[in-house]
Amino acid sequence: MGKKNKYYLIARNTIDNSFNVIDFEGELERIDLYTTTFPSEEELIEDLYSDAKISSRSVDLYIASPRRNDNKLSIITNEVLYSDSKQIRQIASTSLDNGLEINSFESAELIDKFCWKVKNDSLFYDMVVYKDTDLYPKFTDYFIGKRFQSYYSIRYKDGGWISTSYPLLRNICESFSRYYKEEDNRKKKDLRKAIEEKLLMKIDDKVSYNQLNLYDVPEFSKYNLSKQDKILEVISAFESVKQDDFEFKEDEVVFKEQEKYGNDLEKLKTLLGSELTTLVGLYAKYRELYLNSSDSEEAYENKKVMNEKHHNICRLLYSDTILSNAYEWILLYIKNNTMYGDEYGYQKRKGNRRS
Repeated sequence: MGKKNKYYLIARNTIDNSFNVIDFEGELERIDLYTTTFPSEEELIEDLYSDAKISSRSVDLYIASPRRNDNKLSIITNEVLYSDSKQIRQIASTSLDNGLEINSFESAELIDKFCWKVKNDSLFYDMVVYKDTDLYPKFTDYFIGKRFQSYYSIRYKDGGWISTSYPLLRNICESFSRYYKEEDNRKKKDLRKAIEEKLLMKIDDKVSYNQLNLYDVPEFSKYNLSKQDKILEVISAFESVKQDDFEFKEDEVVFKEQEKYGNDLEKLKTLLGSELTTLVGLYAKYRELYLNSSDSEEAYENKKVMNEKHHNICRLLYSDTILSNAYEWILLYIKNNTMYGDEYGYQKRKGNRRS
């Protein structure tokens, strides 16, 4: 695995954009153990100011980690944790002392809490799947179209890396805090970006260029989901698409013109192509008929047609081009339905589905 990535607490002066680098031996766990003793950024700033580690109280605090990929330097930033994230303290201590294990009780408890919130809070779910957190895309992509999956199984995906990745676990804690805070992150990120070059010159000599992080490995990139995983994600989303989003014409099915889809409408109308759009629309139609069938014979006939469309959809998705377009389509579709407060089909279907 190589050497661990180095992390530094940064205090960026909000008046002149100068900065101080505060080193905790380059260890993220040590930073978190220190900052989580403070209930707020203001009290942490006061402590740093009193210890003469910063020269002004007008600072923006964040965590920076330099990375080198393909001989190009960049900085990864994370938000600071405070005492509302005290659950991370035991995990941080364990990580420093012995390293984290897959069956760690503290890690399992935190992951279960996260999965419960994803399942039961649609606004939190939106924040997670639309990448409005510092969580790794590999992790958040697990939840697209699978909001109600088993808490137990998620901990053991891909060899159980979730339970042993301290940066991921602490960013799960941070996602809870972020959800409850109202702040203008865009302005902060722009100003942080402005000091990156100078910051790299300051801390780059403390980085091993030979280090290898789990997320530098290609198969853990969000762009390298296995083909089967992508097919499962697309199918799961298609199973929840609404009949009302389609127009059923005499010889074809088309995605309906709706103002709510805004700038994404054209892509939603064209990305799937004529054949797949027709199949998805008919699948949605016969699924609705099946769920509302008044007798067993009617249910059987509707389910038969529904399963036929499902089979043909799966067949088409084995084309790499069609699959890629379909994956892009479901992300747009889910985004536009959740942003309008729609609970989205798959969130309700378990209670409605016939056996």
